[in-house]
Amino acid sequence: MTSTPGTQGSPTPEELRAEIDQTRVELAETVDALTAKLDVKSQARQKVDDVRTSVRVRVTDQVTLLSDRVTTARQSAPVPVQNALDKAGSAAAPLVAKAKPYNRQILVSLAGSVLLLLIVRRRSS
Repeated sequence: MTSTPGTQGSPTPEELRAEIDQTRVELAETVDALTAKLDVKSQARQKVDDVRTSVRVRVTDQVTLLSDRVTTARQSAPVPVQNALDKAGSAAAPLVAKAKPYNRQILVSLAGSVLLLLIVRRRSS
């Protein structure tokens, strides 16, 4: 325990209380930090969320890239091919509409697969 500069002798009771309070605050912060490090469930959830976000960004980027490529290829195709693609798109529209409600499940499954792959890779190395 330290006394404040300029005072002689031992600290006052108020100084001791303030020092004890400060020590309690520091100890609480340390305990909270250690608890967070030991909370494996929370760390796993955070990793899943990070991977999910990363996968969503990558999938969105790839879908945009593929969409642009399809549009470019379609525009450069001969007219009869463009007409055939239009008919195929019209025929596939009901199937695409049926699949839309499952987009979330597909993304979650993909994210889970990526996470599992990362875990297996880390354990094997």
